[in-house]
Order: sequence, then C-alpha cells, then structure tokens
Amino acid sequence: MPDGALHHIIGFLLAPEAVRTSVLAWRWRHLWKFATALRLGYLGDDEEAAVKAHREFVDHLLLLPGGSPLDTCEFRFVEFDRDDEPPPRVDLWVRHAILCKVKELRLHMESSDDMLVLDDLPLVS
Repeated sequence: MPDGALHHIIGFLLAPEAVRTSVLAWRWRHLWKFATALRLGYLGDDEEAAVKAHREFVDHLLLLPGGSPLDTCEFRFVEFDRDDEPPPRVDLWVRHAILCKVKELRLHMESSDDMLVLDDLPLVS
C-alpha cells in the first residue's frame, strides 16, 4: 500500500494509537508523523481527558511531526481550569495546527470556568 494511503488511514486513529503504529514494522516507524489528521485528548466517545493529564504527550507529539499539512486537527479535553496554566499551551497547540495548514480545526474544551480564552491574536488559516 502506498505511504499516502497509510497516512490517510492512520489519520483516523486517535493520536496515542497512531503513534503506537510505529512499532508494527520498520516501514511504519515514521508514518504516523505524516498522518493527514490529528486527534488529541480523548480516548473514545464515552471517555474524557483532562488537559493536565495529556499536557506532556501533546507537547512532544506536536514537536515531532515537523509541520506536516493536516486535513483535520481535533482537540477534545475536559476538566480544564484556568488555574491549571494550560491556556498558553492550548494557544500553542492551536497555532501549531494552523501552521500545519489545517483545513478543519475542532476545539472541544469543557471548563469549570465560563469559557476558554485564547490569546488576542488573529488566527488566519
């Protein structure tokens, strides 16, 4: 199967599962880095993820791919609190997705506060 098709298929996996494909075979070692979609923060429809619990994984994950173009990037987190310090990180995650020329960006954040406020900088994609 061509690498482009595998990149597309891997894009349907959640980020931790996509990264795990790197151990399948030598050829698969770096395929996840070029997946056409990035799905972060949730493990399934019924499971929820806290920003704090995934902070380190997401930071490392976004550094490694090197800006591959993305069709879809989805962040889904709960248990977000402004006192947890992630707003700068969430801003960086969103900006990284935009730098990857994402076509569709989905941001699902549930907070104990009223809303998540991103930096007051223009988002152009």
